[in-house]
Amino acid sequence: MRHGGRAILLAGALAGCGGESTTESAARTGEISLRNASVGEVAEQTEAAGGLGAAAFSPGEWETRVQVTDAQIAGMPPAMVDQMRKQLITVRTSSSCMTPDEATRPNETMFSGTDRGNCRFDRYDMANGRIAAAMTCMAMADQPAMTATMQGRYDATSFDIDNRLEVTNVAGAESLTMAARVTGKRLGDCTT
Repeated sequence: MRHGGRAILLAGALAGCGGESTTESAARTGEISLRNASVGEVAEQTEAAGGLGAAAFSPGEWETRVQVTDAQIAGMPPAMVDQMRKQLITVRTSSSCMTPDEATRPNETMFSGTDRGNCRFDRYDMANGRIAAAMTCMAMADQPAMTATMQGRYDATSFDIDNRLEVTNVAGAESLTMAARVTGKRLGDCTT
């Protein structure tokens, strides 16, 4: 029985291996699955995966729409809250030409974000046209603490991602919680 117990422990330990992707597996499969990863590690694996893997974007003219759908602010006078909500709850639309090179290898920080130097992904999963992530950023001298989640889908001609952001001790407020939806779609060939 002593050897059987060891075999079970060894099997359990080996079963735990391979749960997270590596740069090599990301390059081979185009899939990423990380836990407690730095922004740099996510960007590295996204680059290794070839950007979006098999679901690379189609080159051409793209429209991106960012719609802030909710903003909750705690710890401020009601009149200031109303004014800030009016400024925050907006829709912004932009368009740009995506080259063939950018389409097959989009910027590796497109879904991972820019590293503030104090952020880690609690989880980051990207596979089969779906993305789900959660990030925590610790407070620094000039930056408040923040948590963010992202969940959505992408394919060759569109993407649709829901984001939620919670910031503490920001601009005189106890906390700020925002929800946003980011969508993009290919409009056609580039005109310029």
